[in-house]
Amino acid sequence: MSPILVHIHAYYPELLPGMLEKLDSLLPAQREVVVTTVAEHVATVQAMVAGIGNCRVQEVENRGYDIAPFLEVIKGIELEQYSYVMKLHTKRNMPGDVYLKPLPYNYGFERWREYLMNICRPEHFQAAMRAFEQQARLGMVADFRLIWQQEEPRFRAALDRLLSRAGLHKRGYAYIMGSMFICRAALLTPLLRLELRPQDFAPPDAAHSENLAHEIERFLGLSVLAQGYSIGDPFTPRWKQGKLLRLLQQAAMFLCFRKRGGDGSCIIKICKIPVFRKRGAKARASRH
Repeated sequence: MSPILVHIHAYYPELLPGMLEKLDSLLPAQREVVVTTVAEHVATVQAMVAGIGNCRVQEVENRGYDIAPFLEVIKGIELEQYSYVMKLHTKRNMPGDVYLKPLPYNYGFERWREYLMNICRPEHFQAAMRAFEQQARLGMVADFRLIWQQEEPRFRAALDRLLSRAGLHKRGYAYIMGSMFICRAALLTPLLRLELRPQDFAPPDAAHSENLAHEIERFLGLSVLAQGYSIGDPFTPRWKQGKLLRLLQQAAMFLCFRKRGGDGSCIIKICKIPVFRKRGAKARASRH
């Protein structure tokens, strides 16, 4: 097998050591790690990776979240030299409970990062590698709770333009929320056809406004499908991914739903009727 390329965008360097420790325990010797970060963190990140073999640090602009840095790394390599690409970034936990309808899963607090990092668990990584070898049309893998398959009309025009520029035709809708995955390296070739530059991406803002980075996040998944490959989770038992269990979880949420905020607020609903509310610390403070 050719080397595996691992890209980590380390905007939050304090989260990097834990990720590097996981990678050291699961990746084979034939791997190359590229860590991107902004200018102010370069020295810190270089010190963190000093003892890691076949690893380099690349400075990038603070544009396009983790997507623009990933594109810069892909532009600087020869994709045919790699079998797979693993894309990671130092994602923080969500503040409070977060639900993304119609999915019945809670992405709040530590769960969001847990789902994203599931590909880094040794048994999951090995299962993914076996699946790639055994399933010729499997193109990209991640935790099933991150695979979004509901078409989003607000992105339709932009994605159609991107697919056309890459010479692809839409074949279904799916992508990895949070943009951490393992994929076949060759399937990233359409990304290069877009000929995007860092200045094409907007700097991040506090509102996490939707822009080109969010479009490319979706394009990465759609381009895999357009090339005749699938996106899946080969390490979670199929019964846990099934529609029946999802329906049961949705029914349970209808009967009793609780949502906590990062500020300590809480709401409980029975059959969608609010029966309990607790204000968070910030809301209480604003009243005084």
